Amino acid sequence: SHAPTSALLLRANVDRLVAGGRVVLAAIAFVAMASDGAVLDRWHVLSLFAVGAYLFGAIAQLAIVMRTLHPRRTLTRIEFVVDATFIGAVALLTGGASATLFSFFVFFIVATGLRRSPRVVAAAGVAGVCIFLGATATSSVVRGASALDLHQLVVRAVLLALCAVASTIFAVERERLFSSLASMASWPLTEWSDLDAALFGLLGVAADLAVGSRVALVWADSDEPWTNIAVLEDELSVSQVPPRDDDRLQHIEAEESFICARLTDRDSIVTRLTAAGVIEWEGAPLSPELLDALSPTPRSIVGVPVNGQIFSGHLLILDWDKIPSDFVLRAEIVARQIATSLDIWMLSRRARDLAAREERGRVWRDLHDGVLQSLTGLALMLARAEQMMEADAGEARRILREAATLVHDEQRDLRLSILEQKAAASSTGTVEDLHTLLAQLVRRFEQVWGMRVDMEIDPSVTLGPGLSVQITRMIQEALSNSARHGQSTHAKLRVRATEDGLLVTVEDNGKGFPFVGTFSHSMLLEQRIGPILLKDRVQRLQGTLDIRSARTGVGLDIRIPTRTGRLAG
Repeated sequence: SHAPTSALLLRANVDRLVAGGRVVLAAIAFVAMASDGAVLDRWHVLSLFAVGAYLFGAIAQLAIVMRTLHPRRTLTRIEFVVDATFIGAVALLTGGASATLFSFFVFFIVATGLRRSPRVVAAAGVAGVCIFLGATATSSVVRGASALDLHQLVVRAVLLALCAVASTIFAVERERLFSSLASMASWPLTEWSDLDAALFGLLGVAADLAVGSRVALVWADSDEPWTNIAVLEDELSVSQVPPRDDDRLQHIEAEESFICARLTDRDSIVTRLTAAGVIEWEGAPLSPELLDALSPTPRSIVGVPVNGQIFSGHLLILDWDKIPSDFVLRAEIVARQIATSLDIWMLSRRARDLAAREERGRVWRDLHDGVLQSLTGLALMLARAEQMMEADAGEARRILREAATLVHDEQRDLRLSILEQKAAASSTGTVEDLHTLLAQLVRRFEQVWGMRVDMEIDPSVTLGPGLSVQITRMIQEALSNSARHGQSTHAKLRVRATEDGLLVTVEDNGKGFPFVGTFSHSMLLEQRIGPILLKDRVQRLQGTLDIRSARTGVGLDIRIPTRTGRLAG
């Protein structure tokens, strides 16, 4: 798999650092040799020429690595061969006597340790020592005398060996750290079904920090005075500690990490990592009730804070015998990601609950303002028909026909709502496109009411999902009024963008409102006329409604202003 971009950037920066250091070191060596007042023999001239050529190649390599994020493997191999050849040639020409040129051996091993795998670093260290000893011995044979005495030779060989061992250890730790950081960078983004599933997934990632250990999460419930404990071993177990004064992390602040390397009854030592420094004290970091909840009692505990916006607690690593020096830092990084993930999950769950409550409120308002009003009107009509039955049978029959029409219209409205709910329940995803929502609405109206609706939507209209649903509800109310009260058989729907927002126009061929003429939004409010539910929906969007009413049809002009988060292009 490809390394994360962050790891590539880090490696690229190290490559640039090494390339720059190679240029500086070669330049210093070249100036030091050029300014040397010693007699210029052929060995000195050849050494100066070799360093100059190496300096030229180092500058060329620096120019290459500055322009690439990930150098080719061929360039890496060439660099390794050139470095090994150069230090061998320098040792052969100088006899290993020059301290400045000897620094190239150290640089060769350290540069390899910064970037290569531990095996390559170890091999480079062995090769560096062998090249130094072999070149020095060969130089003494060629020159007839050694430039270094035995003591200097042994000291420098030991120095190179120690440098190789240190670089190999560094490479091992670097690879482990890179692997840990890469796993943190690829943090899983998952939509969990419930809190237990979220805890299982997140604590599983934390358990990868210390294979073979147990992990636990301790947090306080913001709604109830309980301390919650989730422990992951082979399975997840979640429990609660009853509210008591000592049901907390004893003497540990919410922002502090701590280490208890050996947890016993009497001589437990807790190391607190505070902003003021390291503080040690004797005792257990957890209350007896919390330790019982973590049964079996852990041998050691490492705790780091898990603090988000709405979720806070401590992540505990239990029963880990060997604690690396950088473990707390890596655990704190994982804890922050756990807090962020739980925050996002809890906020999304709250948002879904809020949306569900708003939808229930909308259904309740529709029932209250629509169905219940119709039932009330139906009851009044039946009472009038009963009173007129003996006095005027014809009028009573007329009232009964109106009641039957009202029941029939309400039946259609309910059927329209049922079709809408069935479509939403059978949908595999959330429809966010206004054109799709309105097309579905038009099909349902033609199916239930038998009213043809010609729809025209400006392609430049782009709305967010929330506003698309609200606009669709508003248009549904307008078409419902047209079909029920205006008894329309044909309607035209146009939606287009304007300079300051959105314009929705609905025209029908119905019998119109009881009032005739053109009425602005302010006039409708002052005279208290017009469709109540439609005006309410328009006002919730801070829009305006104008009505053109005639005996041959009605025209509605609805303007919704542009607001941040409402209309998005």
